[in-house]
Amino acid sequence: MHPAGDLPATWGAAAAFPALQSLVLDGNAIAGSLPQTWGGAGAFPVMTTLSVRNNALEGALPPTWCNAASSLPTIQVLSRNTLKLSPH
Repeated sequence: MHPAGDLPATWGAAAAFPALQSLVLDGNAIAGSLPQTWGGAGAFPVMTTLSVRNNALEGALPPTWCNAASSLPTIQVLSRNTLKLSPH
């Protein structure tokens, strides 16, 4: 079974995954946009890799992912997604 649908916004709650270092969701049926909460302060504090290649994500990179308080890691999102790499 592969994950499908939207990425859960609740995963980005502060301290929801305090020890998660790598999240690889490549090649699933994930659609929609990237949750703003994932870029909030305290979200994924030790993550070094987030990969969502080969899904059906679309839209812009949320502004919260681009601010100085964001703890997000190197992000691999390009292949087969239609994300814009600059926030609106």
